[in-house]
Amino acid sequence: IDDSDKLAVAALQAGVPLYRAAAGDVIVGKGMESFTITALAPEEKVHYKDANAASLTVLAKYGGFSLLLTGDSGTDSEKRYMKKLEEPVSVLKVAHHGSKYSTSSELLMRALPAAAFISCSKYNSYGHPAPETLARLTEAGTEIFATPQSGMIILIYRGGEYFDVTTFTGR
Repeated sequence: IDDSDKLAVAALQAGVPLYRAAAGDVIVGKGMESFTITALAPEEKVHYKDANAASLTVLAKYGGFSLLLTGDSGTDSEKRYMKKLEEPVSVLKVAHHGSKYSTSSELLMRALPAAAFISCSKYNSYGHPAPETLARLTEAGTEIFATPQSGMIILIYRGGEYFDVTTFTGR
């Protein structure tokens, strides 16, 4: 870690241990054996073309509920980690703020998410979320929650595979 990573430096100075997660790492909930977080990417021995492609991607599972958190990964990374998805996911956090270079049709056919969350600024200069990404999500039958329209998105787990989504725009 160099001095340019101010958050990591501050954490180390405060005595907070840092870990670099990689594909295959698993965290099991203490006293909650049915709660796991599994890192799907990045893979340690793979050379990624940029930092976004090497984004940490994790699958969190609890009971019949699952949440796929994709960081800023693009379609090249998706091709690698989607092979590790053994069953549909309940919720997908859409990669890279809804960029057209993420959330491929292939990933959506594999993950079959009931809901997708997109976090981006309402006035971002990239036009996120991309119309192409929104079209792929719609075609997959996924309910879309994007912060420019929904505001804050709150996921409430109800047990089993059931969950509710509440939004708040603050207006």
